[in-house]
Amino acid sequence: MDGGKDDSRMVGTRPRTQSSLGVVMVVLSFPGLGFASLPPRAYRLIDALCQPHPQLDGLYETVEEALRDAIAWLEGLGPDADGALIGLEVSTQAGPWRTIRLPSSLLCPLPGAA
Repeated sequence: MDGGKDDSRMVGTRPRTQSSLGVVMVVLSFPGLGFASLPPRAYRLIDALCQPHPQLDGLYETVEEALRDAIAWLEGLGPDADGALIGLEVSTQAGPWRTIRLPSSLLCPLPGAA
């Protein structure tokens, strides 16, 4: 004890000891168990058949980046964009892709454009 002070930290009603903190730190430092060792997520656009999109077949770091690219491509199609269905997948730790947005239209028709 330093100067008569109690060094224990209270968590709930139990004192936090140095040994329990050390165990937690050791567990989190093992490779493959901590969040720092997880691979970053990647996103990709898919077509109506849930296959990698033939024109937008790339990897994206964020959902927003992928959707921004898809919308820009659709805007370039003009009126033909109505039939284009685009979905979104995310990479998983195990390796395969998981669908997070089923293929559907990304752009809605403008009011009065019927």
